[in-house]
Amino acid sequence: MNWVRMKLIGLLCLAATGLAQQPFVPAVVATPGSNSGILYGVYRGALVKSTDLGLTWNPIYLTEAGLPQPPVDGFDIDANDPNTLYLATTAAAGAFWKSSDAGVTWATANSGLPSTGPAPDYFKQVQDSGTFLYLKFGNQFFKSQDLGRTWVVQGTLPGSAGRIEIAEARRAWVYYVEPSTLAVSFSPDEGHSWQPVGKVPASLSNTVITGMGVLYFSPGALYVSVDGSGSGQAAYRSPDGGATFSDQTSAGLGEFTKILSFTTGPTYALTAGYQGTFRSTDGAQTWAAVGTTGDRYGISAVDPQLRTTVYGVKTVFGSPVPTALVTSLDAGATWATIPATIFPTVAKPVARINLTLEESAPYAAPFNITVSEDPTWKLAVTISTSGEPWLQLGATAGTTPLVDSITINTAGLAPGIYNSTLTISAPQSRNKSVNVPVQLTIRPLGSLGPGYLISTVAGNGNSTDTKTTGAATTLGIGAAKALTFDATGNLLISAGNHLWQLASGNLNLLAGNGVQSSSGDGLDPLAASLFDPDAVALDSTGAIYLAEYGPERVRKLAAGIISTYLDMTSLTYHLNVMAGSHSLLFDSTVANGVFLTSPLGLLHFDGTRLLVKTPYAFSDPYGMAADASGDLFISDRSLHQIIEITPARPRRGGNLSGGAGTGEQISIQREQSAGRKLGCERRPLERGRLGRGGRLQSQLPHPVVAVIGHQDVA
Repeated sequence: MNWVRMKLIGLLCLAATGLAQQPFVPAVVATPGSNSGILYGVYRGALVKSTDLGLTWNPIYLTEAGLPQPPVDGFDIDANDPNTLYLATTAAAGAFWKSSDAGVTWATANSGLPSTGPAPDYFKQVQDSGTFLYLKFGNQFFKSQDLGRTWVVQGTLPGSAGRIEIAEARRAWVYYVEPSTLAVSFSPDEGHSWQPVGKVPASLSNTVITGMGVLYFSPGALYVSVDGSGSGQAAYRSPDGGATFSDQTSAGLGEFTKILSFTTGPTYALTAGYQGTFRSTDGAQTWAAVGTTGDRYGISAVDPQLRTTVYGVKTVFGSPVPTALVTSLDAGATWATIPATIFPTVAKPVARINLTLEESAPYAAPFNITVSEDPTWKLAVTISTSGEPWLQLGATAGTTPLVDSITINTAGLAPGIYNSTLTISAPQSRNKSVNVPVQLTIRPLGSLGPGYLISTVAGNGNSTDTKTTGAATTLGIGAAKALTFDATGNLLISAGNHLWQLASGNLNLLAGNGVQSSSGDGLDPLAASLFDPDAVALDSTGAIYLAEYGPERVRKLAAGIISTYLDMTSLTYHLNVMAGSHSLLFDSTVANGVFLTSPLGLLHFDGTRLLVKTPYAFSDPYGMAADASGDLFISDRSLHQIIEITPARPRRGGNLSGGAGTGEQISIQREQSAGRKLGCERRPLERGRLGRGGRLQSQLPHPVVAVIGHQDVA
């Protein structure tokens, strides 16, 4: 311990003399041991390495430097050889990579693993008679016993959405928990066969298993942490392999993500967002919360040689954003900040540029020069070409993030293929420079014919991906459901239970952890769950609203906080809307007002009251748009029609018309309402009649047919 303390103090003094790297806050994920000085961490999904106990860091490149790297879904150091590293990633990115030289070079080690499908959601190394590696892809459980060279399917899990955990001290024992039922299954034979053993005693819907763990020194002691809507959100312990469970709140343990235990030293339970840690020094009989008073200190990794030495991150009280890399030499009782810096990577704008143009056709296009680790970081760059006169640059020097451009002058070029190279140099970066090959194909005049330029601006076609930022066409975004532009012209995309922002050719994840659920209010938006929003809208302040059809909610993202703006199932509104809304549109005439659709008709919410603005027997309302005059157009997928709703004029009611499609004559049956409070008067509600052009006109003097929440509807 003294050696570690002395070395750390010396390195901190060295840092004070003026290292020039970019400050950042990685999360340490593994270390070979206290005497090596080597730490491996993750920053924004990419692997980084330090050889001086976290002071200076370098990115690790599995593939070409400057291109997006395989995202880290799991990482470990071989327990017998600190130079052997393992990295689990998405199937599209190679599934599993291995380095035998401490991360200098890498090769895929994926023989027998899926080449398509979901990313692995579990990776573990277990030491027994040798090194055993395990991976979970969906409902398939894989094992390698030759250091990743080959993989075999151990068996089929009881489900694909659940979590598994291996008892390290008895690796044949494997546990599985299904989130939809909280049923626990046990395999006594390394995943070949499964048997139900019990159930976590929580009454939850939209359940999320936030963590699982098995004590190293007690392979039958299973811990499960659950969250969701309802009752029973807690950490549970089973002393008998999943047969019975008890809530561990009274023992001092709260919800966790992972348990780190061994035969010696404290046992740690890590938390989401590193908002503190639970620690036990009596064999997990009782727990104490550490790093949870004032600013938060959350453990991310434990030194395997000296288990009281831990690494983590600091977050300022009230904020989910990590502000510093920290270490503790006394199991989290006191902490020291490590001023971490990194040599950044200058990114390639694209892997290559291939253009096909007709003779004498003009061409110009912008491209973005950024830093791979963080597109906002500043880095001096110079840009040049290999000298071909037909390729010209808008700028030859600048500071990232830099918007540059290329112009192609095809005048005088005969049909054929022409090649050039675009070079971006950054001497202060880790990779120093990147080269972008440019291939220009000239076709005879008129051979391409008239047309428009069609290009992919976001998504790589992969439905599952764990990267949260990077060049837009290199990320898998999933099935896109809704698009809108924010006030600065950036495109917002609802896709794959995520909310993305497309800005300057890069995608950034704004909200959603990829789990289809409506939960996590008040958390870091990236840790919250979205239920595949069908519509996205912004108010005048720039706050983002998301319509979640399944759970019948509207979520709000503002100032880095996600919340539920409207729960349509709430008894507060005394209204059974029958279903959520596929559509969402702001009412420019009312502050905070939004229009929604339901089988009851057009709904309106003003932040306090949920109203049936105009009743109509929709079957399956989906899309909604407004024209310049405020008329609303709603598509009904089941009726195969477009319905128009016209705002009421003075002394006239809301109008509806069959705007497009064929179907039966439209009519609205209105019932009688009785006013309550606020001086509401009783008013008969009449059947609408058809006006000119087939437009259905209301005879009511007010467009609101039934006020729900502050009035009763008979």
